[in-house]
Amino acid sequence: MPIEIPNELRPVASILGGVEWRTAEFFGLPARAEHDLDNAITLGEVAHLQELAKTHPGYGTVPAARLLSDISTELTGHADPYHLLLRYREAWIESGTPTSLADLAPRTPEAGTGWGSWDRSDPAEYMTRNYWGYWEDGRWQGDSFSPPRFVEGTYVHDTLIIPKVHEAMAKLGIEIRSIDNVHEFAGANLYPGMAIMPFVKSGEGRYIAFTYTGSPKEHQVWRAAAGDGTYRYRDSHGIPRSMHLPTVFSEHQKVIADSGARHFPGTPDAFRNTVHTLSVSADIREGDGFDYAPASPGAVTAPAVQRKRWAVEAYVFESVSSEPKVEWQGTEAVVNAAEHGFVSYRMSNTPGHDNASYFMGDQSFPKTPLYRERWANFLDGHPRVKAWREVVSLDGDLPPGVRSVSIGEDGLAAYVVTLYDHPELLGRTYTWAHPERIAHDGIPPGAPGDPPTPPPSGALAYPSGNVDSATAKSVVIAQLSTLLPGRSPELIGASHNVMRALVTQAKPGTDPVAPTVRVVYGPGGPRVRIEVPGIGELPQLAAFRPFRSGIVVDDDRRMSGWAEVAAAPGAARDIGADLARGQGHEIRAASAGRVQADPATAIRNHLRDVLGPDRSRRQDAIGLGAVAAEWAAASSDGRIGVRVESTNERIRVAVDVTVLMSGTHNRTADAAFLASAMYTANASGIDLQPLSGRVVRKTLWFELNGRAAGPSTDPTSGSDTPAPPSR
Repeated sequence: MPIEIPNELRPVASILGGVEWRTAEFFGLPARAEHDLDNAITLGEVAHLQELAKTHPGYGTVPAARLLSDISTELTGHADPYHLLLRYREAWIESGTPTSLADLAPRTPEAGTGWGSWDRSDPAEYMTRNYWGYWEDGRWQGDSFSPPRFVEGTYVHDTLIIPKVHEAMAKLGIEIRSIDNVHEFAGANLYPGMAIMPFVKSGEGRYIAFTYTGSPKEHQVWRAAAGDGTYRYRDSHGIPRSMHLPTVFSEHQKVIADSGARHFPGTPDAFRNTVHTLSVSADIREGDGFDYAPASPGAVTAPAVQRKRWAVEAYVFESVSSEPKVEWQGTEAVVNAAEHGFVSYRMSNTPGHDNASYFMGDQSFPKTPLYRERWANFLDGHPRVKAWREVVSLDGDLPPGVRSVSIGEDGLAAYVVTLYDHPELLGRTYTWAHPERIAHDGIPPGAPGDPPTPPPSGALAYPSGNVDSATAKSVVIAQLSTLLPGRSPELIGASHNVMRALVTQAKPGTDPVAPTVRVVYGPGGPRVRIEVPGIGELPQLAAFRPFRSGIVVDDDRRMSGWAEVAAAPGAARDIGADLARGQGHEIRAASAGRVQADPATAIRNHLRDVLGPDRSRRQDAIGLGAVAAEWAAASSDGRIGVRVESTNERIRVAVDVTVLMSGTHNRTADAAFLASAMYTANASGIDLQPLSGRVVRKTLWFELNGRAAGPSTDPTSGSDTPAPPSR
């Protein structure tokens, strides 16, 4: 088939001759050119590379096209000569026109050291690769070469995280067009701003896009977004190029519109063409984001700044350094820039790639690994944080056949956070209890192994004046982080929000309100039950979708409110529905015993006496009660108590011990008890109830289903050996 040469390139083709032109066409190189000038430069470079190839040992023994591919493989590791072309351009920028193949020898890319390298970044390459599409290299198939092709598409997690952010905002009660203004610590992407625009009141200057002074190219991207939408630039080889930003982010726009229809029905206009509303609202500024941050990691206060209602930050402060303490300092800047809330996006890490860099063009940059547990600790311990939601999109959650490709990443995470705007709290920061650890590895306190850290005085973490917020909050987070499978931050956050709502409803009393938090393992996965004394009427909990809720009355007629939160709550019951049907009251009939020496034997004897010889599943209760006593004793050398609740249908055994919250929290003992109970009991768990300071009451409990009446059918009655599990 004859090759058709475009009219505008016939002069170039006539100079090159047929061989050079056919070689370029054979590898599909003209197809990668953006415009005529780019194409002409490409053809000229191919001609010169053909001349340099004459010095290669393989010249004359293999076809010219194949030789060019072999040289590309040797020098770049890619059989597609387009990579050799790029190396040629790099050499030309570095030292002028190459005179031999030796001038094209590979070099090691210089690693960036943080913001000081951002002036050499290439946001166009970054946006093309992540948000528009990528070139798939040509490859040999026998003696023929399949030319390269452009594959349209975005980094899949970017489009998957947007609906989850909108869902989180809906759960937190953020309404459409309710935000006066926004401050974004902006980078080389528009979709975080596009995603929040439906919630921002329309009007010029409502959206501050704050780019780093040392990254002029990113600043120009935003200037283009606020202008005609076309980003014009010269690439790293000096070739003029352009990029139409609304086209690049068109897929994100579709996702935003669909997400709005799903999570905010009846408001379709707010979610349409948000790239346009962003452009007309944007006020582009330059500066240093750390001007909003405390002077050093762990400082008590951040500087006074002109705050906006909300803030947005996407992949900026994690890109400054590989040291976590720098990221936490930058995250404080995000908190300090906002009055009512913020959204922060983070790249997740492929296991084993904690220190992976990322690229913008041929420049690599450091990246702080994402530690989701530390984010949860940070948000739970921050005096300004009112409520928060974590959403993630990870490779392991992708549907079959959907593939995500990125270096050192396995997905994205986003944090949607609401803040207190009380004047006494503005500028307050997270309390870092261990300054020596900050200097060592930048890990804030509250990570597993640290004792609870009381928030600063006046933190207003719990509005009720009678709440021991320091103890209650720390104990709850420590327990849930330890006991929940996968340590689900979303379930932990929802549980904490429910607890806070219950606590604020408690009637004032002489003692601090101390919630009891229980992790229940049963059918359908784990549930978290929160019980708060002194509540006669349930608060509004619908926003947190509790699994169920109600009021409990104990033997002394003391009332407590309770709610359960599940990982997958399904259809939530109406608040108070249990009470309305008369099912919310529970009178507990209990027997109690105290033991000191040899707690396992003592509890065995106590359970034999209480349950009687004819009780079904008696041996299961005796054996598992002894296990609970042994592990409770491992937590403390103090006295151990046992409570037994026996009804016609159920046996419930609870072993109590008073312990001091220590660095390890006796996790080995807790895990061993739960592992034993999981295969025998119908439900089991560990309760922690704050008493004073770091002293808590720990309860190891389990429930067995089985009728009370009927003759014994257990031939081992009287034995201490647990019967086989029966369900």
